[in-house]
Amino acid sequence: MYPSSAVTFDKYQACGNDFILIQKGRGEFLDPDSIRHMCARKYGVGADGVIVYDVNGTSISMHIFNADGNEALMCGNGARALAQHAIDRLGVAAGVLETRVGGYPFRLSGGQSAILMRAVTQVEEGIVLDGEHTGSFVHSGTQHLVIFTQELAGFDRLAKGYRHMERFAPTGVNVNFAKVVGDGDVLVRVFEKGVEDETEACGTGAWAVAHLMHQAKPKLEKISVGFSNGKALLFAKEQGEFWMSGEVKFVFSGQIDLKSW
Repeated sequence: MYPSSAVTFDKYQACGNDFILIQKGRGEFLDPDSIRHMCARKYGVGADGVIVYDVNGTSISMHIFNADGNEALMCGNGARALAQHAIDRLGVAAGVLETRVGGYPFRLSGGQSAILMRAVTQVEEGIVLDGEHTGSFVHSGTQHLVIFTQELAGFDRLAKGYRHMERFAPTGVNVNFAKVVGDGDVLVRVFEKGVEDETEACGTGAWAVAHLMHQAKPKLEKISVGFSNGKALLFAKEQGEFWMSGEVKFVFSGQIDLKSW
């Protein structure tokens, strides 16, 4: 028998971003400290974040908490993970994910979940970061800084500093280094706030990059955003809007006692 403080969860990964999914009502003991422990790689379940969701027909509410315990506005790969869970295990083949920044329709596409991306709400280009780079601020569900470059290696030296730049205070910013490698094809490395490290992938970061690429070349119908792990997110244009899709897989289910720490 599991203790009453045990929480049942499902774990998914989307292009290497991993998430712990908990249905509302099963996480009464969740608080920032519990979330940090659950996300800890060596001492907990291990994840980039925790998603608490509730189901009302085909409408699914979603709250995403980063590994540092703080709630985020939105998470693209987290949304795809939850959409896949809804399709595979909740019997919801298509619906809407309700987030802090609005609704994201989802559906099954080629065996994987796809979500319709909301319009970017803020873009500021030509931001001088230092004598080496300029970047663009894009709010694509959450705050992103995008730097197009021919050398992704600079990421290791500069990304953390850009994330904490005073001009982006108090919320901070996610940092994306992007290298265009073909027409509609780009490689990205991303440093995520809340995780405070490079992550395997980032959906809203990929959308920020894809938006800027489409803005520069409006005729692009498909944009592939690849990551260092070899995975990629595909943005496909339909009736003037972009759907995001890519690998997403169930990892395992379990229970964890949040009062065991």
